[in-house]
Amino acid sequence: MDIDLDLREMRSIPAERRSDWMMRRFSDRVPPLWCRAVFVVLEDNLNSFRAMPAGQRSEEFAFAAEFVSTIVDVGGIKPGMGGRWMLGLAYLALRFDPPIPDMPVVLSPDGAAEWALRHISFTREQAIAEAEARREWHRSGDEVFYVPGSGMSLTGKEAMFAELLDVEFALGGLEWISAYVQREEIAREVRDWLEIRGEL
Repeated sequence: MDIDLDLREMRSIPAERRSDWMMRRFSDRVPPLWCRAVFVVLEDNLNSFRAMPAGQRSEEFAFAAEFVSTIVDVGGIKPGMGGRWMLGLAYLALRFDPPIPDMPVVLSPDGAAEWALRHISFTREQAIAEAEARREWHRSGDEVFYVPGSGMSLTGKEAMFAELLDVEFALGGLEWISAYVQREEIAREVRDWLEIRGEL
């Protein structure tokens, strides 16, 4: 995979066409490892120690946020992981002093938290119930251990627990940003989710 070449191609086309580009780039499914590799490069480009004009930096943040949104839409990564990455971008932006001008709303603390909350696949009650089911499954001794190269896919209960793990990824990101959320309705929902982390 030539990540630099892929990034140049994505930057050369309008945002609304990037999902089509990804589907053409990969014949089956957009690979999670490719998504991760691209995101690592984008994060590195946004490092606060890297000299860059403020206008360019806000454009780079906007491109990274659009990338995360697109790979969630096309199924490259799960929504909760997308929420964690979006929240990570918002948290990274907070490190800049003075603040970066003209940042996309989705990368404000409120915007990123709202985006992540909207992409959590369970209600809190469902998450607690699934966590208890997972604990019972572990107590029963029925774990299925993945053997590299076996081609095993997650089905049934294992798939449900994978969804719970995705919720937990999102909650980890919400913890980073929770102190900076301003809108009370979003802050309250963030607090409500973080309060149940001990039950998961």
